[in-house]
Amino acid sequence: MIDGAQNGYKIICPNQLYILLLLLFSQGPSDPLNSQFRLSYNMVLNLLRKPEIDLKLVLEKSFLQWQNYTQLPELMAGED
Repeated sequence: MIDGAQNGYKIICPNQLYILLLLLFSQGPSDPLNSQFRLSYNMVLNLLRKPEIDLKLVLEKSFLQWQNYTQLPELMAGED
């Protein structure tokens, strides 16, 4: 298999069943990936103790925030 960045991957399968399962799993739909990141009070206090860490940047770069940004068009369309 070669991905879009031209990186190659070699998969060794001991028999035909593994090849069929690999094809089945690789072509099916993927499960949604939802962030389980939950900011707690202690996490905020620990981050505030470190002056070199920008708390706002940490929150903006979190996967949960990215998921929220990607859902904005759907939410805005639902308001109309």
